[in-house]
Amino acid sequence: MRKRKYILAALLIVVLNKSATAQEQEPTPAKNKTVSQVLDFWISETERLVVPAAEAMPESSYSLLRPRVSSRVSAPLPSK
Repeated sequence: MRKRKYILAALLIVVLNKSATAQEQEPTPAKNKTVSQVLDFWISETERLVVPAAEAMPESSYSLLRPRVSSRVSAPLPSK
């Protein structure tokens, strides 16, 4: 039990030491980006995530055709 406390204390010291050194580093200034750069990044990241998922989906799970609409109309169409 005593050995376990020493190990836990040593791990705690190591973790706290690492977090203290990480806070000492000076933050880098953020670069201003244009709207077009932000949109380009957003579109390319979305494409990077969506395209592989769509390619992995079996073709039987989706259809590019419109669903058929019933020919029976329940309400009359408005006249102009």
